[in-house]
Amino acid sequence: MSTPAHEALDRHATPWLFATALATTAPHFIHQPPWLSAVAGATLLWAVWLWWKDQRLPSRWILIPLVGAGSAGILLEFHTLFGRDAGVAMLVMFMAMKLLELKSRRDAMVVVTLGYFLLLTHYFFSQSIPTGIWLLAAMWLVTATLIRLHGGPSSSPRDTLRYAGVLCLQAIPFMLVLFLLFPRISGPLWGLPTDAHAGKTGLSDSMSPGSIAELVQNPDIAFRVRFDGPLPPRQKLYWRGPVMEQFDGTTWQPYKGRYPAPQLESLSPPIDYETTLEAHNQRWLLALDSPRNLPAEIAQNGTLTAVSQNPINERQRFRLSASLDYRFNTSEDPVVLQRNLALPAGSNPQARALAGQWRASQSPEGVIDKALALFAAEFTYTLQPPLLGRHSVDDFLFQSKRGFCEHYAAAFVVLMRAAGIPARVVGGYQGGEFNPLDQYLVVRQSDAHAWTEVWLAGKGWVRVDPTAAVSPDRIETGIASALGFGEPLPMLIQLRSEWVRTLRYRWEAINNAWNQSVLGYNPQRQAELLARLGLSETDWRSLAVALGSTCGLLVAGVMAWALYKRPERDPTLRLWHKALRHLARKEGRLRAVGNATGTGPTCSGTAPGTGRTFPARGRRLPCGALRQYRPTPDHTARRHRAIAMKKLTLTLAPLLLAALTTLAHASPNSAAKAPTFADDPAAIEFARDLETRHGFKADELISQFAQTRPNTTVLKLIKPPASPLQRSWERYRPRFLNDRRIDRGVSFWQENAGQLAKASAVYGVPEEIIVAIIGVETEYGRNMGSFRVFEALATLAFNYPRRAEFFRTELEQFLLLARENNLDLMSVKGSFAGAIGIPQFMPGSQRRYAVDFDGDQRVDLGNSVDDAIGSVGRFLGAARLASGQPIAVPATTSGTPEAELIQAGIRPSLKVTDLAGKGISANSDPQATAALIDLVSPGRETEYWLGFENFYVITRYNRSSFYAMSVFQLGEEIRGRMCALQPTTAENRARYCRV
Repeated sequence: MSTPAHEALDRHATPWLFATALATTAPHFIHQPPWLSAVAGATLLWAVWLWWKDQRLPSRWILIPLVGAGSAGILLEFHTLFGRDAGVAMLVMFMAMKLLELKSRRDAMVVVTLGYFLLLTHYFFSQSIPTGIWLLAAMWLVTATLIRLHGGPSSSPRDTLRYAGVLCLQAIPFMLVLFLLFPRISGPLWGLPTDAHAGKTGLSDSMSPGSIAELVQNPDIAFRVRFDGPLPPRQKLYWRGPVMEQFDGTTWQPYKGRYPAPQLESLSPPIDYETTLEAHNQRWLLALDSPRNLPAEIAQNGTLTAVSQNPINERQRFRLSASLDYRFNTSEDPVVLQRNLALPAGSNPQARALAGQWRASQSPEGVIDKALALFAAEFTYTLQPPLLGRHSVDDFLFQSKRGFCEHYAAAFVVLMRAAGIPARVVGGYQGGEFNPLDQYLVVRQSDAHAWTEVWLAGKGWVRVDPTAAVSPDRIETGIASALGFGEPLPMLIQLRSEWVRTLRYRWEAINNAWNQSVLGYNPQRQAELLARLGLSETDWRSLAVALGSTCGLLVAGVMAWALYKRPERDPTLRLWHKALRHLARKEGRLRAVGNATGTGPTCSGTAPGTGRTFPARGRRLPCGALRQYRPTPDHTARRHRAIAMKKLTLTLAPLLLAALTTLAHASPNSAAKAPTFADDPAAIEFARDLETRHGFKADELISQFAQTRPNTTVLKLIKPPASPLQRSWERYRPRFLNDRRIDRGVSFWQENAGQLAKASAVYGVPEEIIVAIIGVETEYGRNMGSFRVFEALATLAFNYPRRAEFFRTELEQFLLLARENNLDLMSVKGSFAGAIGIPQFMPGSQRRYAVDFDGDQRVDLGNSVDDAIGSVGRFLGAARLASGQPIAVPATTSGTPEAELIQAGIRPSLKVTDLAGKGISANSDPQATAALIDLVSPGRETEYWLGFENFYVITRYNRSSFYAMSVFQLGEEIRGRMCALQPTTAENRARYCRV
């Protein structure tokens, strides 16, 4: 059956369809089987050749067998026609086959629709920046093809591409709104159960000769790490993965049973860091040894490995800390020790005999030294060891003497067990490469490593890395330095040219920013963003309302712009109507025929050539001439506006309906179904405990709990983010040190000068610090929080296990505070953490330090500025902040300070003279005691200060060096302004100016 003429496909539009097919399928050739890529490419070339020669397209009797053969090939290749890989392969084949039946506009529309859908499927395989750029260009091309199909031959390629570009640019605001407001979900959006996570590479849960050596040849990034402080020494960067205790003579595997709870003693201050872990389909986190302060969803098993509840099958960020020096299980379960002494019967007799000799004459420490000395003397570190036989350890120790880290770890553990020392293999990564551009430590698959642990009486499990005895460079400088160019390392690792390294650093920093900011935009980060924008409730209902409203406003804006830019009416037609109106007024005999019929008006009762005239642009024309030159009205613009209005109506109606439906679902009646704290056994037990200890009536407290429900926003805001912002003094400082906050601080001091002077005199604290703390906390009482304190504290006390004990204590203090001051529990507002009033005191602090400073016989931190000033002064005075004593001074360093100085913390513990001996100088009393404060800003030189006892006291208000430095510098700025504004009397100079 022939195609109707009005449905026939324009021949000159076909190349656009070929280009669309190629742009949307070409990237898939990387992932598809070679035969499918060859078939798709050949089909495209065939279609192009038929079009070029103007040949007839193949009949259906040819296409149907081709489709059947392609489907059969996909079924044989993937063993299914469903799932990610098979489904994408089917779409690629359909796109290629569709090009062989391009006869009508309908066929062309199928190709365009397939093209749009294929663009989505590319994110199954890659979400990188090049993929995004390619897809944006391909979307532009597909949109241009769609325009070309409707524009006809008269539209030039340049105009078509320009028009498509304008449409794509108009879609950007909608794209951003959908990205920010569309409800995020945890886990991969397109993941399918059967194959969504196939092909992920990483450390295995077993180890055999050659397994890690094979992984080391992979240059992919395993994870990225950003430390809050200085980078620890490379030789201490051991990233712990699976601990393998069971050995069958060839393969090491973890023990699958239960372990006793670990006993860990930290011997050094913890260091905080953020890790961005790539998907590896295992549960371990590869945390820095030894992991501390794990997130709530992360556990620590009996071998000290941090494990997640679910496999890591997508990129995730975690906030962790570690103590680099520690003691682990100094008293170990005898069953565990016995398991770590087991060896397969009859295996490796030579190694057993050697270890027996050592055992007879050496202590456990001496046996360890003997084994390490053996490795250091005769062995070679290489990725290309010879194959080993049945007794693999004997072959390695006494014949080949060539191996990689897994060979040394396995042989060392066998020797230790044979000598009666409990030992096991630990898998993970060691070291990493620091990128100075984004301040991240990059750990690659090529940094995979295996080391050992031995158990020694009184010391517990002790790390021993036998590879360090053979090749110290592997631990101290990295795999590339240890192996050199002759080994089969990835080219990315072997290239050591400075410009190549710099180029790689830049590209990886850009990719990391893309991963952190775009791909890492998860539900928690969305909740944080919306909370900052004032949208405290972030469930799907509120998001739907926000999304619908914003999209509606955008559509209305675009429509208003389109109406503003609508084509102007034809000047001739406008003149025609003006002439008709003039004749109607003057003669009264002109009968107008409706313009909608297209006939236009005529002159009634006047014959052509009678000389009856009317003015038009300064000329006088006869009515007949007017009818002769009547323009034909152009209805195109009117028709386009009608179509646009119809589309606008069809677009806005569902959005408005969704918003109304959402509001209906979000009504108080539906919210009332949520459980209250009266249904929580822990809350009931808490109420009865307060009845026993403080004389509260449990039934009354339970009645209050029955009116209160968990606040999901509080829980979202209190949780440490899985992907926190990078620690940056450059970004933190302007939040509090800006002209607005300084000017308001000056006004606050001027308005409350008397009470500030009184507080300074009574408690002995500097006035500017009181002003600055109030300015940083609530901007002088302007932002005191809008959460119900009772609801927030109850939510955190019973729904936030990580700090439940602390918040139950504060809830108890709040109830006592309310009883003492006759407060309505539901009327007190504060921060999401339960902080109250102008100084943001927690209830316990308010009961201990709040003071009636205005003499009205009541303490009111929410409304009385005087009480707030006196209470802050009392708090600082109790913490021993002293007027006239230094707080902090800038420091200069000769090179990077020693890590121990930063890790010593912010409490002053070193004399200034001692710091000077370590290359740190400052303008200060040499005998003063200080701490080294590092104010880190990524991409910039770290700013160093010496913090004295007063600086440490400020951190008792908020335990952050950034916070304390902001308070100090804000106070200095405000005091400097006050010095310049006040009359230059001796009293004012002493009070406001540094003399």
